[in-house]
Amino acid sequence: MDYRERITIDCWCGAQRGGLHFRAHGTLRVFADAPFPFTHYADPMWDTRRMSNSAAHFVTAHFDARLKGNSSKLAYLQVVPNRKDGVYAVDRDGTPLATHSYWKGFKRGTAAGLVLERERERAGEERGR
Repeated sequence: MDYRERITIDCWCGAQRGGLHFRAHGTLRVFADAPFPFTHYADPMWDTRRMSNSAAHFVTAHFDARLKGNSSKLAYLQVVPNRKDGVYAVDRDGTPLATHSYWKGFKRGTAAGLVLERERERAGEERGR
């Protein structure tokens, strides 16, 4: 039996897609005038701060909504599952347009490669162990 057939609660899965491998080959030359030489070779998908911040974003929204009862935080969880399907559309003042479906709380381009999937409790099924 697949896990999806046993689900009795909301399950969330956050993932990152599109990460490359470390791109430095051979000896890494560090130039004195380069303020951040690592960024030339680094892949932003594997940046640990970025991964931690993304996880904290969704965990905080979930806890605020479910434990503190702040239903306004649900908007941070109601996103298109694959960020690449979201549309960033804001006017000059930063007000979202009707077509805007980019992930709430993420600046333009900062959710690249992220996926948030949700499996819901099966309707009509008895909660069991």
